[in-house]
This record gives sequence, C-alpha cells and structure tokens, in this order.
Amino acid sequence: MELLSGIVTFLVGLLLRLGIPIGITALLIWILKRLDERWQIEAECERSGVRVGNPGCWEINQCPPERRESCDAYRHPEMPCWQFYRLRNHGQLLERCLSCKVFLSAPLSAST
Repeated sequence: MELLSGIVTFLVGLLLRLGIPIGITALLIWILKRLDERWQIEAECERSGVRVGNPGCWEINQCPPERRESCDAYRHPEMPCWQFYRLRNHGQLLERCLSCKVFLSAPLSAST
C-alpha cells in the first residue's frame, strides 16, 4: 500500500513540476502564433497598399463598381464599412462582416 501511495505521490509531483509549465508554455506558443498570423495579414495589407476600411474591403471582396455606388457604407470612407452598418443597425453586425478577411484582421478599437 505504501508503494502505491509513493507512486501516486511521485506522479502528482511530476505533473506539478513538469505538466503545468509545459501546459503554460504550449498556451503561450498558441497565443503567439495567432498574434504572428494577425501581424502577417496586416503586413500583407500594408505591402499591397490596401487600407483597412471601405476601399480595402471593396478591393479584397472584389465588389463591382455598381454595387459600390449603391452601398451606403461605401460613401462613408471615414469609417470601416462594418462600423457604419453596426452604428446604423443598433450595434448589430451584418452576417457577411463576420467572415470578411478585412474585418477579421482589423485592429481592435479602444473606444466602443
């Protein structure tokens, strides 16, 4: 019985000494990879000259000129299109905004 207790104590100690630090390290690696992916997208947009906002959205989504001209958000270049629709729809985003590459790569705003 003492042998079993000793083995369990050893395994718990091993988990605490090795398992938790390895788990925290894996979590940090995952967070940093996501951050790097976001920075890569931002750098790609900068290199291609695409602004985050209406012109960038329309260029990336390849909207035809007639659709751009009929869209209210396109006529407001001072704010990104999803922000325009969010303000107009009482805080609700459009469904298509949730999967938009430009929206997903946009930096978070400090003011809401």
